[in-house]
Amino acid sequence: MIPSPPPPSLPMAPVPGTAPMATQLPGELLAQLRDIHMPPPVSDWPPAFGWWGVLGLLLLLALGGMLWRRHWNRRRPVREALVALDELLVSYGRDGDGGRFVRGLSILLKRVALAVHGRERVAALNGAAWLAFLDQTGGRGGFSEGVGQVLAVGPYRPGEAVEVIPLAELARSWIRQAKPPRPSPSSSPSSRSAGFWRFVPVARVFGRGG
Repeated sequence: MIPSPPPPSLPMAPVPGTAPMATQLPGELLAQLRDIHMPPPVSDWPPAFGWWGVLGLLLLLALGGMLWRRHWNRRRPVREALVALDELLVSYGRDGDGGRFVRGLSILLKRVALAVHGRERVAALNGAAWLAFLDQTGGRGGFSEGVGQVLAVGPYRPGEAVEVIPLAELARSWIRQAKPPRPSPSSSPSSRSAGFWRFVPVARVFGRGG
């Protein structure tokens, strides 16, 4: 039995209002396409939570740096006094002159006291009153009753026996605990550093120095 051929397909009717696909031009096809609508841009404000954390960390670091720098500047006189004390020890190790060491140390301690406690409290002190002041401000009896007694008489008695190393350690301990006063807000940074502390090489005051 011979199969019958398939029925012929009917032509598709064109959509009303449009031209047949075969007869449409490329420009007409493009005109029928709709525009692509992009989503609105993401706003930069408010920032994400992580950015707030970064900003807070930066502020903390800046504040910590300011406080550290202020502390560093306030402790500058103490650091310079310790350097001057080391210069005195180097000079003593070179010439073995204990009397010159005592004289230089007396000047050094007086300058530290003037800078930290003010001229009104310190300028007129000498002898036993000066030693008592040093003990009250950190000496703990080492000046009035210990090796520091030589500071009251040593500068005026060149032959006085001097325990240089214990005396230097007593002075170092006293200098380290000194607390420079807070600068007034009205003073400029340059005047604070120049007027508050002005050391000269104490080791060179009485003779040769390194």
